[in-house]
Amino acid sequence: MSKYQNRTSDIKRLCVGTAAAIKNYGVINKAEYFHPEEAKKVFNLCDKNSIKFIDTAQAYGNAERIIGKFTDSKYNIITKIWLNENPPPKEIENIESKFLKSLKFLQKENIYGVLIHNPHHLNQKRGQKIYKELNKLKEQKLVSKIGISIYDPNDFSDLNKYYDFDIVQLPFNIFDNSYISSGLNTKLRKKNVEVFLRSIFLQGILLLPINKVPARFAKWVKHLKKYHNWLSERNISPLEANILNALQVNKREKIIVGINSLQELKEIITIINKNKKISNINQFTINDKMLINPSNWSKL
Repeated sequence: MSKYQNRTSDIKRLCVGTAAAIKNYGVINKAEYFHPEEAKKVFNLCDKNSIKFIDTAQAYGNAERIIGKFTDSKYNIITKIWLNENPPPKEIENIESKFLKSLKFLQKENIYGVLIHNPHHLNQKRGQKIYKELNKLKEQKLVSKIGISIYDPNDFSDLNKYYDFDIVQLPFNIFDNSYISSGLNTKLRKKNVEVFLRSIFLQGILLLPINKVPARFAKWVKHLKKYHNWLSERNISPLEANILNALQVNKREKIIVGINSLQELKEIITIINKNKKISNINQFTINDKMLINPSNWSKL
């Protein structure tokens, strides 16, 4: 048996994130990105390790086309639809055609799930129409599940009164524990909603050496130094700490890991196979939305 084929249950929780198909995604994905030939190798390793989930979006450059070229129907693919600010009725009516375009790129007759990429639209007066269009895709068996990708637990609380979702994607990382501290984890478990943890590396900030952190994050350098010193004292790499932190959440949650290369996925699988634990990591939780919500970074 390969050294990458142990700890099967935890490895199966992985969901390959493909946002790296955008060359300038995050803070460290500048030169290297999800190149098609590298993607082929990544999906081959996924196949050998029973990693079946792939996360993508229409906004992720050529990601859907790359997935379509190198995967078959055994993968559970989730894509996200982006709508313009205050989408007019015509754009909402075109949700199905937008989705069918994704299916064409993905070279699939149907996929596991489709999410609204910007959930605040569902709080607007046309929210019910958007939700109805998503449900139509489910009724036509073009998708098995529908849902949303959120930035904050309050996003779900606001929408939960009016909609039933099968899937919720949300941030969870060493700096952002709001999924648990807010009690949202309990609410979603009771509603039997499938949860995908994303931004587990905070778009790369939690992996960067302190001297590589961009100047716009200077306000939080002291906090970052404390985090890195803690890791150094325990001889734990940033990648290892962040993977172990996500693994310690309830085993029902899937974990989206943004992948640039085959080597990165190998390293993550190796970390899982070590079956290590990490403790006292909650001390680094921070409630500053300007840091933990990447949608705010353009304001820095």
